[in-house]
Amino acid sequence: MNAAVKVLIVEDDPGLAAALGVTVRKAGGLPVTVHSGARALAALHTGGIGLVILDIGLPDRNGLDVLREAATKGLSLPPVLVITAHGAIENAIEARRLGVAEFFDKPVDLTIFQSALAQALQSIQEAAPISRAEPNTVITYVGAAESMRPVFQAIAQACVSGAPVLIEGETGTGKTLTANLILRQDRRFDSHTRIVAADSASVAERLESILAGEEHPAAVLIEEIARLEPTWQERLATWLEDTRDGPRILSTSSSALWPLVRQGRFAAALYYRLQPGRIALPALRDRLSDLPALSSWFLGEVRPGASFRLKSAALRILEEYAWPGNIRELRNALEWACHAAGARLAIEPDDLPATVRVDGNDGDAETETLSVILQRWLDERLKHSPTLSYRELLDEVEGPLLRDLLRRHQNKPSRLAAERGLNRSTLRRRLQDLGIAKADEF
Repeated sequence: MNAAVKVLIVEDDPGLAAALGVTVRKAGGLPVTVHSGARALAALHTGGIGLVILDIGLPDRNGLDVLREAATKGLSLPPVLVITAHGAIENAIEARRLGVAEFFDKPVDLTIFQSALAQALQSIQEAAPISRAEPNTVITYVGAAESMRPVFQAIAQACVSGAPVLIEGETGTGKTLTANLILRQDRRFDSHTRIVAADSASVAERLESILAGEEHPAAVLIEEIARLEPTWQERLATWLEDTRDGPRILSTSSSALWPLVRQGRFAAALYYRLQPGRIALPALRDRLSDLPALSSWFLGEVRPGASFRLKSAALRILEEYAWPGNIRELRNALEWACHAAGARLAIEPDDLPATVRVDGNDGDAETETLSVILQRWLDERLKHSPTLSYRELLDEVEGPLLRDLLRRHQNKPSRLAAERGLNRSTLRRRLQDLGIAKADEF
């Protein structure tokens, strides 16, 4: 029988350190707890550590600095699981670059953590090393909202993986930005081919050239992959299944693909090849706590060095707006406001575009605002996807509506159906069709 793996817990919170110790024992490991980076380095120097559980926010240094110092001193570094309350994308990417096996946000779900811990310990017992990547430049990604934390982790994983990637999100959420961020993390992808999917001969000819090996890009970015002609979806799925040394495939979609798979409108085989690398970008309305940071970032881009700032009343208006165009619309609105403000360095409510401002004294304002939102959204969607059917448009509208209503009814579909006069069977079917995993709560 193999001896228990010694697990170094580097955590300055006594309560969490104790809980992690219990979790390590349950998983069959032997916990050794320290409360600072200096003591962690001393323990690593002593040797015998098989696994490290590392907090980033330590009292004497950043936890990732512990990994860098250990490498600089030539210390043997075992597999590392990182836990942190600072789940910024730069931390997530740098952690992966330094060879971190898993990255967990606080508060830690100990059930999920114990499963990852058990797998790591099993790998160590079986002498199956966890792969590491070399450190590289970190690109900052603006945002710290709770809804962005899983996004940071998924992007970080994609940055150090060669697997296919699927980036889903509404129009304007930053899908192409995210794809380019991933590509810039690896020198292999300095040059890549971008294809905007459509049922056209030119797209088919380009894909044929790439899949046949006549073109040799390091990576291929397929924008709006749901618009690929069905036979090309099947061919791409087969190519991904059979090819190991071809270009890396990254894809984007403004529509959630799983509902399209269920409706027979997207190839299931291709979806299953892309789904493990799926990154779901939240809408701006689901990360409103990021508005101040995003606004500051965009104002700095529009007028570098001008020190523009938002008045609190203007920020409140931004927080009350639905943002159908998401981050792209926010940037455009702030660019408008900068020009409207002229020489003034403070953005007032009246500087914002009329479509963003809501007059609370106007009885028809909400109706007018909704009409404007729908008109702008429809213009944008049909511009990029002119062949969308009514059912596809309805799915895109109804999905966010049902998700928001679910949140307002404590994520209980039964309560939503009862309080909003919905038929339970109809609601259950729509939740399933739209890929909203709440139907089992009826």
